[in-house]
Amino acid sequence: MKKQILRSTLYNGRVALSMDGRHIYRCKIDGGKSQFVPNATSIIGMKDKSGALMYWQRKLIGEAFRKNFPAGKTFTMNDKQLIRVEDTIKNAATDASDEAKQVGTDTHNYCEARLSNAPALMPSHPEATNACNAFENWLSGHKVEPMFLEKQLFSLRHIFCGTVDFIGKINGVLTLADFKTSKRLYNDHFMQASAYKEAFEEEFGAEIEQRAVIRFCKETGNYEFHILPDSHERDFAAFKSLQAIFHYEKETRKEIANIEKHAA
Repeated sequence: MKKQILRSTLYNGRVALSMDGRHIYRCKIDGGKSQFVPNATSIIGMKDKSGALMYWQRKLIGEAFRKNFPAGKTFTMNDKQLIRVEDTIKNAATDASDEAKQVGTDTHNYCEARLSNAPALMPSHPEATNACNAFENWLSGHKVEPMFLEKQLFSLRHIFCGTVDFIGKINGVLTLADFKTSKRLYNDHFMQASAYKEAFEEEFGAEIEQRAVIRFCKETGNYEFHILPDSHERDFAAFKSLQAIFHYEKETRKEIANIEKHAA
């Protein structure tokens, strides 16, 4: 059995939420049977991004080749060199993704510490440093009053969970905000913010006045403070459609495996 590394009690004790070492969430409602619960990120991950991902991978592979096999240098294509070429192709996207995730994690940790008035150590990675400086620029230019940071959320009505970066007042307005170090704003962010808004309002009964995405640029140290449009119903409907696809994929995979097992 996987060791539980996260436990949350929500809805005044009605909901017990846990996450294991594989980042799989389960919940117990009113002391009932433990059940699997998808998180918002996994649900939104059902959205097709293959076109953009293929372009991104090709770009990274090209950059990796130019770095590992510079122009003007002669290479003998022996077995050892062939393995090096294969590794360059296989690892280009993975290495970049891992680095981006670490930059995002370091930035989020710094932001949480600063907003909690806890000791905050500036990350050493140059891109994380830029993102944290962007956060400082944003913080100094706005009145920020946190209520919840890294808040675990759960929807009893729709059975999903997630963790929102910030809920509190920004310039006097009750705001649900996510901090991003991505290259730009995406419509995925609309759905994510809507899912969090739905779950928060369901549990606490307080209306979120605005949804926001605050992007901290890893290249320039600048920030973008985006107030999302008043389109919660549309965005949450899209999220629910992806949730239906998520469950469809999960159920039919089991059905196919069962059919193939009995056909063998």
